[in-house]
Amino acid sequence: GAESVEAAFKCARWHTRRPRMIAYTGAFHGRTFGAMSLSSVNIVHHRYFAPLVPGVSFMPFPYCYRCPFGQSYPGCDFLCFEFIREYLRKVIPPEEVAAIITEPIQGSSGYIIPPPEYYPMLKELCDKHDWLFIADEIQTGLGRSGKMFAMEHWKVIPDIVCVAKALAGGMAPIGATIANVKVMDWAPGAHASTFGGNLIACAAALEGLNILEKQKLVHRAAELGELTLKRLQEFAEGSRLIGEVRGKGLLLAMELVKDRQTKERAVKERNAVVREALNRGLIVFRGGRSVIRIAPPLTINRRELELGLDILGDALHEVERKC
Repeated sequence: GAESVEAAFKCARWHTRRPRMIAYTGAFHGRTFGAMSLSSVNIVHHRYFAPLVPGVSFMPFPYCYRCPFGQSYPGCDFLCFEFIREYLRKVIPPEEVAAIITEPIQGSSGYIIPPPEYYPMLKELCDKHDWLFIADEIQTGLGRSGKMFAMEHWKVIPDIVCVAKALAGGMAPIGATIANVKVMDWAPGAHASTFGGNLIACAAALEGLNILEKQKLVHRAAELGELTLKRLQEFAEGSRLIGEVRGKGLLLAMELVKDRQTKERAVKERNAVVREALNRGLIVFRGGRSVIRIAPPLTINRRELELGLDILGDALHEVERKC
């Protein structure tokens, strides 16, 4: 994944001949130097590694449940987007920006989903200033969100798309940086990868894509995602710990809080739910500071999914009982 992002980073600078990049707070793009320089999800990824790659500016991600400007969607005037405009007026000349990179749905921060208007506005800004729009679809792409690529939910076509892990279904390490020929116009030798074009990895990726299509897994992710989101909403109705549930396809999250009004993060309680679920035979991911991420295999059947949700509900109830 990180290699895919590195290639996108280099391609953007080469194609535009511009030095600057715009990324987002809460983003995770990888741990190699370029990818790490575009990330800001955890200070441990930066500590003792300075200086990082220069020329990266971070913008506030549209995290509506915890708006960085203290607003409430939709009556927020999109201050998170206006912040970018103001930054361009006062800090960085827009003609020096090569690209903006974003995860369509922020992964490691807790599956944070921007509002419907955000990415169309961002793409319009990119087109205005001749920036490239880079979508890091490593966690969100290849059916996970109920679309082949998550950016389809916003009807936005990126200039560069990064994919990796899901491409070969975990069977082989592979990543890809996708762009049209007008963008990927660099000279031969400007970029390469030691293990690029590995035959086994490519064969696994091709078969993975065939399975996605033949088994209609993208459609199934959307269908099962609706069922899962409904169950999570039912959990929230009967739980004082759940502040928000959110998701698209089989990319879902519950954000745990101690108080729904103050939104104080329930970190210990989140960790306890994750442990309790594991003790009962279910693996769920931590995300952000108090988020539980739910991302089952796209091949999961309904019975298995409902069993997993039953376990999660029981784990949540048990932790809440002890609180």
